Amino acid sequence: EPELRPLEPERAEALYRIIADEDPYHPCIMRNDSLPGIHAYRLGGDILMPDPYPLFVRGGLSGRPIEHTARFMRACREASAGGKTWWITPQAFDYYMNKENSRAPNLVELRNQQLQAVIHGARGFIWYTYSHRHNVVDLDLGMPFIGREAARLRDAILAPERPGAVTWEAEAAEHLQAALRRVGDDLVLFAVNTRTAPQNATFTLAGDVPKALYVVSEGRTVTLDQGRFSDRFDLYEGHIYTTRRDLAEGPTLADAQAAIARELAARRKPGNLALGDLGTTVTASSTHAYAGALWMTTDGAVR
Repeated sequence: EPELRPLEPERAEALYRIIADEDPYHPCIMRNDSLPGIHAYRLGGDILMPDPYPLFVRGGLSGRPIEHTARFMRACREASAGGKTWWITPQAFDYYMNKENSRAPNLVELRNQQLQAVIHGARGFIWYTYSHRHNVVDLDLGMPFIGREAARLRDAILAPERPGAVTWEAEAAEHLQAALRRVGDDLVLFAVNTRTAPQNATFTLAGDVPKALYVVSEGRTVTLDQGRFSDRFDLYEGHIYTTRRDLAEGPTLADAQAAIARELAARRKPGNLALGDLGTTVTASSTHAYAGALWMTTDGAVR
């Protein structure tokens, strides 16, 4: 995040050239915190990897519009003119620093961020931050789930983009994002809802299309009629459709959500003073924003 230091763009570029000359075998990553920063520091690395955190609010949705992720991915495309690879650092932690009403994203919101990034051309994901994972059940169980799901879909995530291969109609079409990828003879359609409400959508696939698609991690199929099919998207929900049964099979989102619910229920019991939801608070003499990350001690996990 050189724009927050601050570091002059020319200095970042000079440092990059020195590092690349010394070690041409490892990529340099440029991570930005702002849309202008992506453009200003575009020559400072091989890979652009911004961190567009939606800043999820306790008792609410995302503090920023969740499509903040897509805006940053589009900025990477524009800034690099398609000449660089871009990854993403999605939010996988509770942005607690000076934000008492913050919370970590849930499984649906984690997957939403990843799907937006994939749809807009991201080829890699380095979530922030692993050290917080075990303190939040949705992160602890949700992160491995979406990581394994992405690993199964690696070839589709890395496949060339196909502009115009899919179109859609929806109640709020501007809040629906989608991309169709082809891997050999197989198709994978990524779609996600960024609306703060559910909506229905109808997709039209171009070219030769199958009569049915398997829905990844959901244990169901959708039927196409002349290349069209409809589906429902709940709040922030995403769906992945494919012609390959084996890609769609595996642990389901419903299973993951059930496991998360069981673990939360196990922690939310009388007498568990380690759980902040029961009213436990922790104070310390230090007031430094990062001092001990006290909120992490009220996660309900007794160790």
